[in-house]
Amino acid sequence: MVPSSSIPVSTSTTVFENGKHKTELIKVHQWSSWFSTKANYSQCSPHPKPLLIVTPSEVGEFPVLLFIHGYLLSNSFYSQLLQHVASHGFIVIAPQVNNSLLLLA
Repeated sequence: MVPSSSIPVSTSTTVFENGKHKTELIKVHQWSSWFSTKANYSQCSPHPKPLLIVTPSEVGEFPVLLFIHGYLLSNSFYSQLLQHVASHGFIVIAPQVNNSLLLLA
């Protein structure tokens, strides 16, 4: 048995502090209406929803989280929370679930 005094103690940050990674916020907008006027694109499938992607700035492999936000809210309302999670080494993808607020803007 190893004496407790020789066991290394982790000095990691808590979940309430920012992680060690700098983050990058990427907004992927919905396809423009130009595509919907073209027969080939309008017959394929519904337009993709806008995405908010937050990722660590460094190159590397990171786990991916899919964040589904509350109904009738904008995914951008959660930007600060998503950046905090990504700073701990996650790629966070937040699709826009409902576009009703976007139409009002």
